[in-house]
This record gives sequence, structure tokens and C-alpha cells, in this order.
Amino acid sequence: TCTLEENGLDLSEMFRAAATDEKPHSRRAALSFFEASVRTLRSSLGEAAKALLQKFPKHLLESLACDESVMIRKASVATFALLLDLYPSPEIHALWRHCVLPLALDPEGGVAERAFEEVDRAILAPLTGASKRAGRRLPAEYPKVLDGLSSEETEYLQRALRCLLQRNKDFDASSVVASLAAVVRDGLRRPVAEWPSAPWPLLEELC
Repeated sequence: TCTLEENGLDLSEMFRAAATDEKPHSRRAALSFFEASVRTLRSSLGEAAKALLQKFPKHLLESLACDESVMIRKASVATFALLLDLYPSPEIHALWRHCVLPLALDPEGGVAERAFEEVDRAILAPLTGASKRAGRRLPAEYPKVLDGLSSEETEYLQRALRCLLQRNKDFDASSVVASLAAVVRDGLRRPVAEWPSAPWPLLEELC
């Protein structure tokens, strides 16, 4: 089959042009274009779409996540959420952590609120068993996006969790604590090098 490039369509270059435009609405459109592209590639090519995804410049996604425009920073959260859903991998997990966690502490309330929602969806919901797929509730599980947390990302996550707990006084942390404790118990049966590090700072905030 012919590739998009062979038909004169270089999606990554089109994204680059919009993402580096001086007009905020063009940079916002770059995120919408990227989301539409990754959805189309995924539905058309399945797992093979990962190779084409690599052609999109990751540093521009990171740049848009810290754009001077509030509108763009807020919209970028949905982009990283989509990537996490469609292309879960260590690289995407790292990109999500690097870009979404700092936004939970954004000085603009609307941006922080959107990032809080994503942290809740991607981390707390799986731990509490509140995630759903095809309308069905999923069992509690340890989110893989927590694997490989850096010290800086850990601090962002702790502060985001602290803010979430302060904002939602009715949040029942017991199910999260139980899930994290189970992860810790399971980890203790493994070699020290394989112990998960993320549960400890989370438990520190919750207990």
C-alpha cells in the first residue's frame, strides 16, 4: 500500500508547521490535527501506526504543554490522555508524566483542573477500581504510567495528590492505600532492584 508520504502528505511536517506558528490558534489547531492523525493511524494501521507516530517531533508536544497560551496548555492534557489510551508504552508513559504532572500545579486554575482530572483518571481511578471500559467497571490495578518516576516527577505527583485531597474532602483514600499496599507486598517478594518506587511517596501523602 502507498504511504502518506508517497501521496505527498507528510503529517509530521504539517504538525510541525502548525505547532511552531506564532499564532496561538494555529498552535491549538496543531494539537487537534495531531489527535485526529493518531486516531486515524491507529484505526487504519493498528500496531503498525507506532512507527509513524515516532516521526512526530516529541519535543514540540512537550513545548505545547508549557506554551504561554492557557488555551494550549489546557488542551494539551487531552492530547497526552489520548496517547496514553491509544499507544501505552514506556516512552508514552514517560511523556505523559513529564508533561501532565507539572500542569497539575499550573498557576491557571483551568489548566490545573484539567490536569487533576487526568491524574485522577490515569492514576487514582485504576488504583480504586473506578476505571471503566465498554461500560464495565475494571478491577483495581497498578497503573504502569507510574513505572520509572523520576524524583522531580514524584514531587509533582505528591503535590498534585495533596491538592486533590484538599479539593475533595469526601475522597475515600482507603481503596487507594489498599491497592498500593498490595503492590508493596508483592514487590517485597522480588529482588530489591525490582521493587516499585512510586507507592512509597503516594502512601506518604495518603496515610
